[in-house]
Amino acid sequence: MPDASTISRGTATDGVDAAVPVAVLALDARVRQSVAAGLAAYASVTVLPESRTTGARILLVVASEATDDLLGLVEQEITTAAAGSRVVLVIERIAQRQVLRAVHLGLAGVLDRREAGLDRIVHAIRAADSGRAHLPEAIQRLLLDRLKMIETDVPVPPGFGGTGLTGREVEVLRLLSEGMETAEVAVKMNYSVRTIKNVVHDVTRRLGLRNRTHAVAYALRSGVL
Repeated sequence: MPDASTISRGTATDGVDAAVPVAVLALDARVRQSVAAGLAAYASVTVLPESRTTGARILLVVASEATDDLLGLVEQEITTAAAGSRVVLVIERIAQRQVLRAVHLGLAGVLDRREAGLDRIVHAIRAADSGRAHLPEAIQRLLLDRLKMIETDVPVPPGFGGTGLTGREVEVLRLLSEGMETAEVAVKMNYSVRTIKNVVHDVTRRLGLRNRTHAVAYALRSGVL
């Protein structure tokens, strides 16, 4: 990953009108400081102060390997982040079980740390914030295989008759399950992107689900998709 001195100053005004609040997490303080300093050159992101995740819409996690300690840190810090926050991993190695744990925490992007420069990281942050997943093909296949076994993994939340989903919510989840991005769903249903995000957020909050992947899985398990 290039250090801050190699970044073109032209990227500091990268044409985006609303900066995304980002909390950079790393077990190594020097790594955290280096990445935060590099991202400071970009107008499209706002790096929150160290040890603060309040209001963060993206948790950017940088490490060589996704360990239990690292994901434990994410699990701890995400409780104070913004509702519906997403996780972007910049990592060299991640085991299958850690992928699934990261999904439960709101995983929306995975980049190979050995190849990801700051431009790619910022692109992944913006994509995750707009509801678009940035996942390697191997991880996408893993998640699809996991969905096939969802019968035992996603119990119906107690206290709801039927699915607990409205017709509009079912349609949103159906389109997401087909691989559409949030913006594409919005166009298809003639709603704003914010409305689609709010629909997904309402479903996950009301039914006690973890993220939109979990919401799609719940709808599949319930037989409505």
